[in-house]
Amino acid sequence: MKKKNFHKLVICFILLTFLTLTGRILKLYNDNITLSRGNILEEIKTIRGVSMFPLLKDGEKVKALINYYSFYLPKRDDLVIIQFKTQPNKFFVKKLKGLPQDKVEIKDKILFINGEEVLNSEGKPYFVEGKSENLLLKPLVNSKIPDGYYLVLSEEIRSSSFDSRYFGYLEINHLKGKVIKLNE
Repeated sequence: MKKKNFHKLVICFILLTFLTLTGRILKLYNDNITLSRGNILEEIKTIRGVSMFPLLKDGEKVKALINYYSFYLPKRDDLVIIQFKTQPNKFFVKKLKGLPQDKVEIKDKILFINGEEVLNSEGKPYFVEGKSENLLLKPLVNSKIPDGYYLVLSEEIRSSSFDSRYFGYLEINHLKGKVIKLNE
């Protein structure tokens, strides 16, 4: 009888192991399908313009992960695709520099976040001069970035660039996806 119980125990163990492994394999497989085909769409896009030069060059191909921020929190220095309801057919690529609750200051026309000078990829500071009268969103002020809002910048240090210095803080629904350089 002991031998018979041992065989049953071994068979149960093998069956349990098989079901567990199969369940894990199926779960991983289904998660992969959801990310690549379901809710996050991968698209190859071509950069047009020079506002992100030298980080991104005119004509450079990038991978766009559309709907990425529906599942993941934005992180500082992410390259993001932004879109406005007023321009539904236009997408812009910017660098995410400010997160909710970051302290934004403008000292001597230079932008600071959390007490540190904000620099582009070439180590040059961003300038902020005057505010546009036609800000689409929350304007930059010497205070904390409100919850649910983000600050995005181009690589251009001039304050006339089309980024948060022009249109203000962005709500998360304006972040349409994450951009990944193909040569990384």
